[in-house]
Amino acid sequence: MIDPEDADLAMSQHFDLISPPEKKLNAKPSDLNLDLVQGHPVADETVATTLRSIAPASHGVALDAYLACALTGLNDEQYEHISLLSDRISMICGERDISLYQPRLFTDPVHNPDISAHDVFRLDRDKVVASDLLIVLSHHASFGAGQELDFAHNAMVPIIIIAPSTKRVSRMVTGIPGLVVKIEYTDPEHLRDELSRQLDVLRPLLVQRHLQFSRHRVNVIGERIRQAREAAGLTRAELALSSQSLPGDASVNAIAESMVQHWEESTDSQSNLSVIQLREIAVLLNVSAAELIEPNIEGLYLSFVNSLFESAASDDIAARWGQYSTKDKKRLIMRLLERFGIELGLSDDR
Repeated sequence: MIDPEDADLAMSQHFDLISPPEKKLNAKPSDLNLDLVQGHPVADETVATTLRSIAPASHGVALDAYLACALTGLNDEQYEHISLLSDRISMICGERDISLYQPRLFTDPVHNPDISAHDVFRLDRDKVVASDLLIVLSHHASFGAGQELDFAHNAMVPIIIIAPSTKRVSRMVTGIPGLVVKIEYTDPEHLRDELSRQLDVLRPLLVQRHLQFSRHRVNVIGERIRQAREAAGLTRAELALSSQSLPGDASVNAIAESMVQHWEESTDSQSNLSVIQLREIAVLLNVSAAELIEPNIEGLYLSFVNSLFESAASDDIAARWGQYSTKDKKRLIMRLLERFGIELGLSDDR
């Protein structure tokens, strides 16, 4: 455990390592050394100050953030510096009622070697997609952080990239579509000022997103998959095995049993299935993708049928329904289903 009294000294040594001393001493923090990518405006100091003065830190809504950084392949000195930097960021976030999850405290490859690679992937992915914000330290190259950036992008999680002013960040990172903020800093106090200012500006947006995305914190898709699987008389293992019969290489198409379990037991925001995954599982279960997504597909269908009968009341179709033969009724129902599919965008035939 690092002695808190040595934190400032260690942080200074950290900056000496990552940037030439003469540059650090001569650097002057700009009024706002922040770049918001993708055309989002950067709030100035007046706006940030106003937000701090009129809104308490808690804002009534607790938020979660995830810290992505290199952990594998660091020497002891680099690891210590990253740890100090992470703890400082955690403190800054905590002042704004933002809880920062630090993977090094739970799945670090050195201190937690008994956790399997599969469990690390699943745990860290779930934490990222369930977070309100991803903070990335780009001080050292990291494949893991790259994965976490992709998770955040797919889940529409806002991103803050933190980098020393002497470091260049890949355009593959700064070019991620969505809300991406880049913070460049020269020394510990500069970092604290810039991160504090930007968090104050972003927090109302993060709260708004948190409330809007709360509708995805329910299990609709997973429950639909479970119902369709059980209706087909399949176990999870049998469903996974059936994926190997899809056209193409079985090793490419195969869906693992653990994936099925994860989808069925997780909230929609945690599972976050891709369109391709939805289509694959729909084919295996012989249902439409809409049936897996829409929580009230039966209600939609009945409402659609009722609206058609009401619109055709002048032809007295409803009254004559009982006069149709079974064969004609089936034909009419098939036509209604086809029309319903067109309305839902499941068919291009018009």
